[in-house]
Amino acid sequence: EDHRATLVMATNHICDRRVVDDLAGAEELGHSTVRRWEKVAGPSHPNTLAAQANLAVVLRMRGALAAACAMNENALAGFREYFPDNHPSVLVVMTNLASDLAAVGDVQRARELGEQALESSRAARGPSHPATLAVAANLSHDLRATGDLAGARSLAEQTLTAYDERLS
Repeated sequence: EDHRATLVMATNHICDRRVVDDLAGAEELGHSTVRRWEKVAGPSHPNTLAAQANLAVVLRMRGALAAACAMNENALAGFREYFPDNHPSVLVVMTNLASDLAAVGDVQRARELGEQALESSRAARGPSHPATLAVAANLSHDLRATGDLAGARSLAEQTLTAYDERLS
């Protein structure tokens, strides 16, 4: 039951359940998987942190914004112990945490973290990489939430143009 391969599959299955709108099942599996990873590998192991990051998305979708923020804060701090800021896992959690922070009203920190994630992604992957464009789209959404409508529109237009160029 707690073989690492099984736990990797369980971590991925959190996302699968989320995609098919089984949020209650995703949350239950997420909590269970995080506990199991903690037991097998420890609380700061990257696989435990990945399970926390997946669970945090589910928590945000279920409206548990404070819990999602806390879980993403922990995952980000843990990932930064292992990886540089331009590592894909760090960038994903930075982007998700920025969205969580915007949702709970910590707009300045959300903006700073989102801008940092975009800068790091551009430097690591290039400005037109699909993952960089996803970070930019998230930041645009967060800028809109912070009230920076001109900045959100500008970034959204740049991102749309880059997507068009990338996919044409």
